[in-house]
Amino acid sequence: MLKLCALVPCYRHGALIAPVLQQLKQQGLAVVVVDDGCEGADKAALHAACAQAGVKLLQHPYNQGKGAAFMTGMQAAIAHGYTHLLQVDADGQHDLNYLPQLIAKAEQYPQAVISALQIFGPEAPKARVYGRQITNFWVMVETLSTKLKESMCGMRIYPLAATAKLASQVHIGRGMDFDIEILVRLFWQGLDVHYVKVPVHYRQDNSSNFHPLRDNLKISWLHTRLCCAMPWHLKALLGRKLASRNLQA
Repeated sequence: MLKLCALVPCYRHGALIAPVLQQLKQQGLAVVVVDDGCEGADKAALHAACAQAGVKLLQHPYNQGKGAAFMTGMQAAIAHGYTHLLQVDADGQHDLNYLPQLIAKAEQYPQAVISALQIFGPEAPKARVYGRQITNFWVMVETLSTKLKESMCGMRIYPLAATAKLASQVHIGRGMDFDIEILVRLFWQGLDVHYVKVPVHYRQDNSSNFHPLRDNLKISWLHTRLCCAMPWHLKALLGRKLASRNLQA
């Protein structure tokens, strides 16, 4: 049976998180928020929102990155006996009305990663859209598969046992490279990925934590490392591809 906990990493989005927490609580979910080094008024707004919503708040003394916040929340969820972790961004850009569809998909495929497939509106920054397309291409190369249609989304449900096992075996990026790397490596471990289409809304009062130069360099280095590591998984990937074709025949 699915025992699901929601995790919301937060850095510089304390003023935007209250509606996100409200919608998660309306779904009847336990919620863990990780304050990843918020400061000043932003920190005050985050803590006030968490107190009002009655959710568990964990704190990093300084900003350590999205992946680091995920690891902190994951360990808390495991300690409390949860089997699955729903990761949601704090800025509210994903339409959480689609959460029941993700949860239903997770109940149908409890051993798989369930991810939002982001549907962008005309207001979406073109650089972000094209950047995702480039990353998705390299992920197809690294997995020899077209199944990973979206690799940079921050709205996913992870099976905790497999994810924690992977995290104990390899170091996974702690910044903006996290979402990509953990998805590829879980796929390498044999997990399937299933998607639910979810609209994305870019708010004018929202500022992204994505640093164009630093994070694009980090992601480029990640793809280099994954491409170099992929041959070690080649036999398993080819066997998986062949088995999939035999099922379709």
